[in-house]
Amino acid sequence: MAERIGALELRVNGLETWAGPGQASVLAAGLQAVRGDLAILRRTQEGMLRTQEGILGDLAALRGTQESMLRTQEGILGDLAALRGTQEEHTRALASLTADVETLKADMCDVKETLREVLRRLPPPALAG
Repeated sequence: MAERIGALELRVNGLETWAGPGQASVLAAGLQAVRGDLAILRRTQEGMLRTQEGILGDLAALRGTQESMLRTQEGILGDLAALRGTQEEHTRALASLTADVETLKADMCDVKETLREVLRRLPPPALAG
């Protein structure tokens, strides 16, 4: 019997009871602390939601900017293609002009030679007298 009482005493020492004096105020204080923590959690969550909304707005603005930049880039690439076409035209025109200048030089050499021949065949100038 003494053994049973000793075992019972050990079990009672570790037993928590919710019926003791002051237990209701302890539970109320714990509940208030939980409510306070929940209020803090709600405020934190609301702040995070506002931050998330701001980030989503910034992301939408960045997407709009990116689309605008892509359209600008496409325009620049189109302009660059047009410039390349113009450059090719100018290169062809320059090649043609270079060939024309070479022909003109050759023709001028012929003109000079012909003029020398004409001047050589002319009678000498009359002496003034």
